[in-house]
Amino acid sequence: MYAAWILEENIKPLLETVARIAGAQLDNWDWDATTVGLKNTDHERGQWFDYQFQGNHSVKIRLAREHGTSVLFVELESNAQIESQCAVALTIMADYRLQ
Repeated sequence: MYAAWILEENIKPLLETVARIAGAQLDNWDWDATTVGLKNTDHERGQWFDYQFQGNHSVKIRLAREHGTSVLFVELESNAQIESQCAVALTIMADYRLQ
């Protein structure tokens, strides 16, 4: 498992990137499910939203907001190679505002 945080505004680029790495596609249903699922998350209270991308590889992703900040906590679980690729994306999304 790999855990990190990103700027919350980078959630869509994160999901698009993780889906691509998994060999899946992020469609409107995935995005809607994530938008609704994130509403009641709270990192401090241990309330996470879980989602799984299934393509050529399986990637389980857990997301939780830190209220009062622009931070979104992320946990990823997959094989070591996929986690490593996702880790690079997460590092970028923690430091830069993507559009």
